[in-house]
Amino acid sequence: MTYTHKNEGTCSRSVSFDVNEEGIVTNVRFEGGCNGNTKGVAALCEGRRADELIGILSGIECGFKGTSCPDQLANIIIKRGAIYVFRFQKKSGSSLHGSRYYNRRCARLLRLFGR
Repeated sequence: MTYTHKNEGTCSRSVSFDVNEEGIVTNVRFEGGCNGNTKGVAALCEGRRADELIGILSGIECGFKGTSCPDQLANIIIKRGAIYVFRFQKKSGSSLHGSRYYNRRCARLLRLFGR
């Protein structure tokens, strides 16, 4: 499934990416922003699990903006794919419980999706 998000508070205007049935993120593309940095982030994200990217990219700030292109990518994965991340975790048996990612994001994800 392809997702596109209009970024807020960053130099890049938007980010889009695909997530396959196994929760693997591919084809990350930023529109605008710092060309080399966004290409680097996109290349590093290629082929990683969505839940892994949330843990890596969440909270990264660019200057005094309070967010960044990687943070915006993590936010859209959370907003559009969090239910899928939970399904993937259950299906694959991968355990996020006790990890910093799980502890920091679980309550927020449950509130967002009413679970």
